[in-house]
Amino acid sequence: MAVVLLAGAGLLVRSLMSLNQVDPGYRNKDVLTMTVVLPVNRYPAEAQRIGFFDTAVREIESTPGVMSASFGGSLPLDGWDIGQGFSVVGDPPVDAANLPAAHYQITGERFFETLGIPIVRGRAFGASDTATGAPVCIVNEAFVRRYARGRDPLRLQLRVDAMSPEGPKPVTRQIVGVAHTVKETPADDGSAIVVYVPLRQNAWYWSSLVVRTAGSPAAQINAVKAAVARADRNQAVGQVRTMDEVAAEATAQPRFRAELVSVFAVLALLVATVGVAGVLAFSVQQRTRELGLRMALGARRIDIVRLVLGDGLRMAGIGVMVGLAGASALTRFLQSLLFGVTPLDATTFVAVAGVLGAAALAASAAPALRAARADPASALRSE
Repeated sequence: MAVVLLAGAGLLVRSLMSLNQVDPGYRNKDVLTMTVVLPVNRYPAEAQRIGFFDTAVREIESTPGVMSASFGGSLPLDGWDIGQGFSVVGDPPVDAANLPAAHYQITGERFFETLGIPIVRGRAFGASDTATGAPVCIVNEAFVRRYARGRDPLRLQLRVDAMSPEGPKPVTRQIVGVAHTVKETPADDGSAIVVYVPLRQNAWYWSSLVVRTAGSPAAQINAVKAAVARADRNQAVGQVRTMDEVAAEATAQPRFRAELVSVFAVLALLVATVGVAGVLAFSVQQRTRELGLRMALGARRIDIVRLVLGDGLRMAGIGVMVGLAGASALTRFLQSLLFGVTPLDATTFVAVAGVLGAAALAASAAPALRAARADPASALRSE
């Protein structure tokens, strides 16, 4: 059991380390986030929603200590919010039932700049991308890999459903940029298709707000709230978090799993260590006359230590081999919880064997030293 729990804990810890080492596709330093939900009765027209977002951004960016601000869609590592069907103009038509879906992100001009998301080709959204301008969009690198097929993505057009109170409304958009792939969940493998559209061309009622600050984001919370209130004193904000907190919340569940299994693994290791020490101590007591006779016939103390340690390590070795066989079968059930690590990760299994070997050696040390210090004459006289 100790082997199985240690293997499971090791796999979960290595998976968590892999998650933390993968490039999330953005910079989370000094970024404050909030959410805004505009009431339909006060903002029935899209022009009114655009007016609020523009005014709020101006007020926020005029606040001392704020470097940039933008409204946008869902945050990195925070999952999806809107999925919309799309097709590449000019490609063979696909029936509506098989139409691929993309994560539909409605973003402001400085969304990419504020979150530190690189535009690897083309441009970000600008002041000309308004409701009266040509419909445009930005795609991510996953789109280029799957749908460009060697073509220049900046020459492609997408027909993608727009958000509308009356229901999805297909709009043909020119691709003007390619954004670096952003992890949408901790275990995101980078294959999700994302289509970004300008906020001024499809303003919706719900939006996230991202604010990059010159210092601590937490110190700007009240100032940013006040700036939003200047745009609309009746408008509330919610989910006030820094991007560091968003990332921490996203990995909270895998961290908890790893910590919980690690606690049980440590307890199992302690029980196994005490068990090995107890069995060896009993064995030494039962073999007192034998060990005394060995020393009387010329066995050195180091020979007695080696004998007892060898018994302990053989016992542990059998347990480790049986445990590793069981762990190799049972850890397969962890497949869905692992990222960047296989259920039969060699490094983890070697480390588990090493830890248990060291524990067995430590557990065998006290009985071995006690046997070596025994007086041969007294041992021979014992019953």
